[in-house]
Amino acid sequence: MARIRTARFVAAAASVPLAFALMSGAAGAATADTGSIAGNGSNSIANTQGAQGNGANTNQANNANVNGNGNVVDQDNTSTNVTFTNVWW
Repeated sequence: MARIRTARFVAAAASVPLAFALMSGAAGAATADTGSIAGNGSNSIANTQGAQGNGANTNQANNANVNGNGNVVDQDNTSTNVTFTNVWW
């Protein structure tokens, strides 16, 4: 019986540092980032269009902006058409 109590005491004592680390936020703390790869002054534009029916994909917006050297961004003006079909008949 004394061995079981000793084992339980040792296990409880060993778990205290882990519990403290988890509750203090030292482990797995979230950090914020600017989200920019090209630097802190980078700009990004995203345009979306939600439409239905024929001619819904006629609007076109291809935008890419980077402060500094613009040669690092692929700025080809290409259009991509996506056709959705029914999965079930």
